[in-house]
Amino acid sequence: MTEKELKKLNRFQLLEMIILQTEQIADLEKQLEETRRLLESQQAQVAQAGSIAEAALQLSGIFEAAQSAADIYLANVKVHTENADQIEANAQAAANQILAQARAEADTILRNARNQADTDIRSAKILLDETTRRCVEKENAVDAYISNIREAFHHQFQTLDQISKP
Repeated sequence: MTEKELKKLNRFQLLEMIILQTEQIADLEKQLEETRRLLESQQAQVAQAGSIAEAALQLSGIFEAAQSAADIYLANVKVHTENADQIEANAQAAANQILAQARAEADTILRNARNQADTDIRSAKILLDETTRRCVEKENAVDAYISNIREAFHHQFQTLDQISKP
C-alpha cells in the first residue's frame, strides 16, 4: 500500500489493518509451534529405533539359556538312568542340536533386528533431516514475514505521526 493510500485511510481502518496483521502473526506462531512439536516427535522416533538395536543385542542371552537347559537335562539324565554313558551321549547330541538351533534362530533374530534397526534409524534420520529443513525454512519465512510486518507497522506509525502533526 502506498503512502498516499495510507493517508486516505482513517484511524479505524488503520487499526483494523494492525489487528489483522497481529492475528496473522499469532497464526504463524501457532504453525511454528506445531512444526516444533513435529520435530520433537521425529526425534523420539529416532530414540526408539536405538532401543530396537539394544533389544537385538540382548538376544545373545538365548545362548546362555540354551546351555543352561542342556546342562540341567544332562544332570537329570545321569541321575535317572542305569546306562549313563549312552544316555549322556544322546543327551549331549540333543543339547548340541538344541544349542545349534538356538544359535541359528538367535543369529537370524539378531540379524533381522539389526537390519530393521538400521533401516529404522536411516528412515528416522532422513525424516528428521527433512523435518529440520522444513522447520528452518518455515522459521526463516516466519521471521522474514514478521520483520516485514514490523517494518510496515513502523512505516505506518511514522505516516500516522506525520499526518496527525499540525
